[in-house]
Amino acid sequence: MNPGHSQRLSVLGMGLLAVACGPGPSPTTVPRVARAIVVEPAIVSMPAGSRAQLAAQVNDNSGQPIGGSPITFESANPVIASVSATGLVTASGPAGETTVRVASGIRSAEVTVRIGPGAPAALDIVQGPKPAAQVSRLIGEIQVVVRDELGNPVSGAPLTWQTTGKGGTLEGTSERTGPEGIGTARWIAGSAPGDQALAVQSGSIPPQVLRTVVGPGPPAMIRINIDPPLTADSLEVGASRQVRIRVVDEFGNSVPDAQVLLTSGRGCGLDAINLVSDGEGNTAATEWVPGSAGSCTLIARIGDPAIEAKVPVKVVRAAPAQRER
Repeated sequence: MNPGHSQRLSVLGMGLLAVACGPGPSPTTVPRVARAIVVEPAIVSMPAGSRAQLAAQVNDNSGQPIGGSPITFESANPVIASVSATGLVTASGPAGETTVRVASGIRSAEVTVRIGPGAPAALDIVQGPKPAAQVSRLIGEIQVVVRDELGNPVSGAPLTWQTTGKGGTLEGTSERTGPEGIGTARWIAGSAPGDQALAVQSGSIPPQVLRTVVGPGPPAMIRINIDPPLTADSLEVGASRQVRIRVVDEFGNSVPDAQVLLTSGRGCGLDAINLVSDGEGNTAATEWVPGSAGSCTLIARIGDPAIEAKVPVKVVRAAPAQRER
């Protein structure tokens, strides 16, 4: 064989070998597909007026995060809770519940957002007392409500109740507000008339002070007063006396504006007369001059409720004057 020919084959073989062993085509990169969106926290519970940050992550089929995936946030009810483009949830309205939708492409997840009331900030009167009441009677079924700074009712808020002035008592007081932020108490007037007050407070919130005027109760007793007083329940014919009627309630408080009928038995010299008690519970004075001797009874009567007082008087003739010797 020709030496030159052999050398050419060797070179050709090396060329073929080089072609056979040269670099092949680049392998194909398989794109990562979004499988799920994971959001933390999955449930948000927060008071009104506060904020919470959501953290979202897009994972592939292997549960590995896919970086750079666009994520959007949307609230179902922005009045209750709004959400920013970065997932910051703001509770700036009423208490309630809504959802936030977190999406990336065709994948999405929902986060439950529950908004409760904030800290107590205000105490308001729902139902106050009567403007006027009688002693030992119900002044009112008092109702108050505690709200946060956004106006949401606050349940479980502490309440303190304190009566001042002429006294009075409380029944059925709420130590804490109920589910609707309401607290109640029954306010009963004391036995003495005058101004009465009730202070209601919740925590550091300034108290609400309720006021009313308590007057005497209905007439319970009438008294016949004779001035000057009688001697041994007797009075001489022709002697003058001033008769006044006093009207009081069951606690001895003076009762004004009571209609009183004053009369006496036949022949006692006192015609029937209608009288009215003044602010001190006393009627104007009526002069009585008995005209004849005998047994008389002064009668004072109130029709509603039916109350009566009687004073028996023995009218006697004046003793004859003795002549001097």
